[in-house]
Amino acid sequence: MKTKKLNKEIFLIAAFFLVVILLIALLAKYFWPQKITVQNTEPVPVEKLLYPQVLNGQLLADQKATNNFLAFSAMIDNGYDLDSQSGLNQASVVYEALAESNITRLLAVFSSDIKVERIGPVRSAREYFLDLAQEYGGVFAHVGGSPQALAKIADYDFFALDEMSANGKYFWRDEEYDEPHNVFTSEENILKLAEKKEVANLKTDFQAWNFVKATIFGTAKAQITVDFSSEHYQVDWRYDYDANVYQRWQDGVKKLTDQNATVRATNVIIQVAKHSLIDKERRAIDLKSGGKALVFNKIGVQEGKWKLVDGRTQFFDANNKPLELLAGTTWVEIVEDISQVKF
Repeated sequence: MKTKKLNKEIFLIAAFFLVVILLIALLAKYFWPQKITVQNTEPVPVEKLLYPQVLNGQLLADQKATNNFLAFSAMIDNGYDLDSQSGLNQASVVYEALAESNITRLLAVFSSDIKVERIGPVRSAREYFLDLAQEYGGVFAHVGGSPQALAKIADYDFFALDEMSANGKYFWRDEEYDEPHNVFTSEENILKLAEKKEVANLKTDFQAWNFVKATIFGTAKAQITVDFSSEHYQVDWRYDYDANVYQRWQDGVKKLTDQNATVRATNVIIQVAKHSLIDKERRAIDLKSGGKALVFNKIGVQEGKWKLVDGRTQFFDANNKPLELLAGTTWVEIVEDISQVKF
């Protein structure tokens, strides 16, 4: 009997101590200081909302800045034997089309939020270049023009800045160049004129092209050849796969700016438009009726058409979806027939 009683007492004592130990462990879990491990995690970056500038697609943080600037354009000499041209790589858009005989001329369109210290050589206007300049408004710089252009230039919706008029002080002639290839202007001079004449900024309802932030790319065409007329005006756009731009060659020579940089384009557009002669040499180009179009860039080649929509040339595919451009300078090559283009 004594043995059973002793075993019972030992059992109760052991149970008591077991309860005490469990209670202490439970209290320690809640009240004993805990070692806290801090994970060194990087904060998740918040993607900043950016907006494309309406002329060149460059991404800007301020949505108001995308069209809050003066647009201005200038007729640029494109003689095949020119050593260099000024301002083309700062232009948002450059148009090339035949002028007299077999020569081409350029219309360069600029945004006042990009500094351009020297633009030129500035040359004379043609009526169809006035049609293009009117899409942007602002200031149009030129040195005289064809009789057809000068007869109608006052009817266009831009300020015509003519070196041959009283506004010639906004240009200068570089004596190192032969006339008439020696007339230049600058962004600063044009902005001074625009302020004095109270020229309005780009209209707020301006229709931008379809600039995209492409995530999937095709294969850019290695070379685009545009045969305007003679070999002197055969243009080759050769793709630089490192810089993702097309480089311009003409008459078999790489074209350079006055800063010794290769003339380049992020997008090259082919615009097919009807041409007709209005005298022995001068021509008209129909930029209203629409026609075939091609777009070349890093995305690849896109086939479609162009249409004039509310006074603005737009480029569409077969389903009327806007063709895709990438941010940067766009060159528009205006030809009479698609057979003049090889790629």
